[in-house]
Amino acid sequence: PVGDQPHDIEFQIRDMLMQFVTKENCLLLAVSPANSDLANSDALKIAKEVDPQGLRTIGVITKLDLMDEGTDARDILENKLLPLRRGKVIAEKASRLIPHK
Repeated sequence: PVGDQPHDIEFQIRDMLMQFVTKENCLLLAVSPANSDLANSDALKIAKEVDPQGLRTIGVITKLDLMDEGTDARDILENKLLPLRRGKVIAEKASRLIPHK
């Protein structure tokens, strides 16, 4: 919590979020930066929790251009790391979106 936020603010936010993302007609837009460990992405953790087969999840990978030199992004781009049926979008430098299937 920051400032005068309630001590359980994280729980309140998660509870509010779960009211929406658990609905079967809800598409999930899971946004994660490529220069962070995707295994620790809160967005992807929640998506896996409520959509384990990736049927309703669209992945958005940002900051691909900021990955460490020599890092291989092939598994991310080829949909191997986290298979999503609806694919993913690579956002490069936040100036253009590149659809990726």
